[in-house]
Amino acid sequence: MSPVVPRPFVPTFLQQVVRRNRTRLIRRLRTYRDTPWMRPAEEDLLGDLLTALRPRRCLEWGGGLSTVQFPALLAEDATWTAIEHDAGWARTLAGMVTRPGTTVRQVPPDDLAFVGDGDAVSFARYLEAADAGAPYDFIFIDGRARAAALTRAHGLLAPGGVVVLHDANRDAYLGPAARYPHQLLFRDRRAARRKPAGGVWIGSVDRDPATFIDAVGHRRLWTFYSGLGGVFA
Repeated sequence: MSPVVPRPFVPTFLQQVVRRNRTRLIRRLRTYRDTPWMRPAEEDLLGDLLTALRPRRCLEWGGGLSTVQFPALLAEDATWTAIEHDAGWARTLAGMVTRPGTTVRQVPPDDLAFVGDGDAVSFARYLEAADAGAPYDFIFIDGRARAAALTRAHGLLAPGGVVVLHDANRDAYLGPAARYPHQLLFRDRRAARRKPAGGVWIGSVDRDPATFIDAVGHRRLWTFYSGLGGVFA
């Protein structure tokens, strides 16, 4: 595993502001994004984690542009499996994936009338679909039934494996997090909104994430964005 790479505040902040405004401009001009649906601070956190962890077997619940971007950080023989519930989006995403070893599986919900984010009952097959590829070195949860996925991920990790939950600004997703002895939570000012979005939780059964990513450097950036720096985020 690579040593911890420090995150210098000023250069990282300036890069993130440029990328954030580029994404805003693209959406205004073309009505789409070409990067994952997350902010640069979140992208950098996951990028640093994957670069240091170098996982061989990866699972993603909820496919997206992250399925296109993040596997590029892995070794050539590493695998990345995205499980997506929406058939139309799964077909579109599969057509965008070009990296060998990256696959998109479409698994529909058991209950098409699921409410809100869904749960372990309405997305039973979606959650169970991950079992065949276990154990995983890295699991990224960014789809439906997130709380249930976080619970199931605990038993699917390889030794030293890491789980990442996106949209961790939402308290409802964090109930099962208590089962993970090692964890880091990154939240910004969006956590105080009526409908929170964003935020990243990182957890592991047997490895402290702070030993391979610059948690202090990232925390400093997130703290800045949660205060006066929120105008740039």
